[in-house]
Amino acid sequence: MPWKPLPSVAFAICVFPFRAAQPDDLPLQVGDCLYIIEQGGHDGDWYRGYLVGFPSLLAGLTSARGEQLDARVFTGMFPRNCVEVREVMEEGKYNGSSQVDGADERDGVREKRKSQALHARRLSRALSRKRSAHDVTKKVPARLVADEPMPRDPDAPRPPAPVPTLRVGDETGLSAEEPLVDEIASCLREWHDARLHEVILARGYSQLARVQELVKRLDVSRKQLMHDVMTMKELNKLREDTVWDLVAGNKMLSEEVIVRSATEKGRILKADDSVIEMTKLQANMSILDRPPKAPVDKNMLYHILVDVRNLVCEYDQPATLQMYICTKEFGEKPRPLSENYAISIPMPEGPALSPEDQSKSLFVNLSASDIGIGSENTALYVIFKLLKDEPVRQMLSGQSTLGHQQNPSTSQSNNAQKHGSLRGRRSVFGSQRKKDGHARQSSEARPSTAMSEYSDAGRSSESPSEGPPSSREVKIVKRTVGVGAVDIGKLARNQLESERRVTIWAPSSPAEDKSDESDDWGEIIRELMRSPTGSFTRVKAVKRFDVFATAFAAAELDTLVRNTPTLLHDVHMTEKLGFSGVPTHKRSDIYITLTEPIVPRQAHLAHSKFGNVPLSQRCQSNLANLQITLEVRKADGERIDDCIFTASNHQGHTAWRTTGVERGEGWNQTIRLAIPPEDVPGSHIVMSIADAPNFPFALAWVPLWEYNAFVRDGDHAVALYVYDEYSSSLIGGKGAYLALPPWLNRLDDPAHQHAAVVSLRSFLCSTEYSQDPTLLGLLSWRSLYGAKLLDLL
Repeated sequence: MPWKPLPSVAFAICVFPFRAAQPDDLPLQVGDCLYIIEQGGHDGDWYRGYLVGFPSLLAGLTSARGEQLDARVFTGMFPRNCVEVREVMEEGKYNGSSQVDGADERDGVREKRKSQALHARRLSRALSRKRSAHDVTKKVPARLVADEPMPRDPDAPRPPAPVPTLRVGDETGLSAEEPLVDEIASCLREWHDARLHEVILARGYSQLARVQELVKRLDVSRKQLMHDVMTMKELNKLREDTVWDLVAGNKMLSEEVIVRSATEKGRILKADDSVIEMTKLQANMSILDRPPKAPVDKNMLYHILVDVRNLVCEYDQPATLQMYICTKEFGEKPRPLSENYAISIPMPEGPALSPEDQSKSLFVNLSASDIGIGSENTALYVIFKLLKDEPVRQMLSGQSTLGHQQNPSTSQSNNAQKHGSLRGRRSVFGSQRKKDGHARQSSEARPSTAMSEYSDAGRSSESPSEGPPSSREVKIVKRTVGVGAVDIGKLARNQLESERRVTIWAPSSPAEDKSDESDDWGEIIRELMRSPTGSFTRVKAVKRFDVFATAFAAAELDTLVRNTPTLLHDVHMTEKLGFSGVPTHKRSDIYITLTEPIVPRQAHLAHSKFGNVPLSQRCQSNLANLQITLEVRKADGERIDDCIFTASNHQGHTAWRTTGVERGEGWNQTIRLAIPPEDVPGSHIVMSIADAPNFPFALAWVPLWEYNAFVRDGDHAVALYVYDEYSSSLIGGKGAYLALPPWLNRLDDPAHQHAAVVSLRSFLCSTEYSQDPTLLGLLSWRSLYGAKLLDLL
């Protein structure tokens, strides 16, 4: 069939993609707007026409301010079965102007054209009903062109290419049920065509970044409205957020407010609506960025869902990502507000079968003061710590002369570091413990006393079993290789949701000699991780890290989960460190934050007989792999099994080891101790410190119960004693270390100026025990007599 022009220009939408094979072909994508002017090919299977594309932002750089940009038009041929004709335009109109002159002739032509347009529309609807959406080769019996083309005046001027408005055919079938679907499309088109080029011309890149985030949110909202998979509560919240996002975009780009009502499904209010409601909304939208909030309920609790959606790391060995909520007052150090939540790397590909496999957690029961309501100096963050096994740092020459080194095999070291638990290792402290599968029959060498160190060192060089580890064995230690932070204060206070890309930062080496800090940098990183050079760089192994966060306000957590099943069903919950108001259920948790080891250059260790002993006599390494191994024991010295929890979604440990740090760095690791209430009185923590993989050189203990009450909350400086025969021995079935003073709180004392200590913070969250000895004495006043009762009063 020869090519013939159509009697009228036809508007069509591409329904199947088409890839160009010839230079004259016009490639198509689903949704493209087309205007057909000719038909030809075998049996009329091909069309020739125009493709109307979006205007180029570059064209706006030379246009007048506020001028609507012209659409880009492409011409070519395309198959008939790839498009669907929606409308046939009148022949006598091009770009909205009539070509017919004379009043008498105009009336006759109008009636003729109306009948032709009506016939074309009926034909288009018939074609749409008969076509199959799954068979693109199905033959259409009718053609838009007649056998003989209509005669045209050869001397008539050739009309310009028809380029009608892009709004033709854009209406969706959800316009009546969800007006916001079309409102979003209309606003985005208007911003793109008439406003964005002005922002680029004015170099408003910060404003352009805000518009980018706004467009992303609106695009996601439109998809959610179209798919209709949300509950009624979630849908109402989405409509309200979308209306205010549209208002924010119009105020940012057009400096005008278009009043839409969220309660009316987001439709634009007109003169027929309530004038009072319209005026109220217009006043609020002109002044505020978000809808006004009701007065803060002091009993309201806040919950934050953090979902790690994309995490791509180029590591050969498994790693761990820990996240927790942190608060920071102005001028103060960051303080953890929740327990840790651990995510294994690489992340599981299938559905999560246990809490250990989940990549998201709901941080629950935060108070108004925690998230910064009523305080302008409180910041709230989600902190991410990347932990990974690394070879031990290089040791100084001469360390091989140290005696009493422990030489576990590489496989045992790997297993212990992988889990942070020491289940397969016998306690390095003397203790009365139950006989179970955790015990090991082999014995371990221990230093005797500080004065016998040199004789022991001489003997160790002759003993193969106590020599330095083989150079072929690669000793590893778990370290914090990077830290990231996301500010969620505004999100939590306004119950918003956000998806952000997180950057993991690591201290830059002296060889790099430059900082990689940019717009996504946060100053809180400096307080979470020490850098010898003072600068930080991105962890290059982390290729992509995307986090979705959303906040909720609900006094009843169970009601919130029941009303938000699409987001919160079967999501693991991570508790806050402490209570938000009056406790509603029984709880007895002890939190210990291991802050840092304080080891001065001329440090000395406390000794039970000799007072102070220089640290250099007990450890001659460079202290580049400092680790603490700790256990929890009862008053009689028996170990408490499986009571140390390093993450809310992991099982408990009986003995646990921290990450490795260098001198001057900090651990900043928070653990939870789940001790049975009947065992709390007299319970204590015993820990040893070593420069891995060497044998411990110091020992310390922390009483959890003193003066008939739980130890006071706050920061503590724990004295480090020489790990020798006396401190690790048993006296009367109990550890001899219990006779040594545990605290060294007066560091300003000249006698303690060079003392080596461990800084930690304790916090009690219990409905069973109190920390006030006076209150406990008043409750049991009947058992006090004479002077004791008078002293209490």
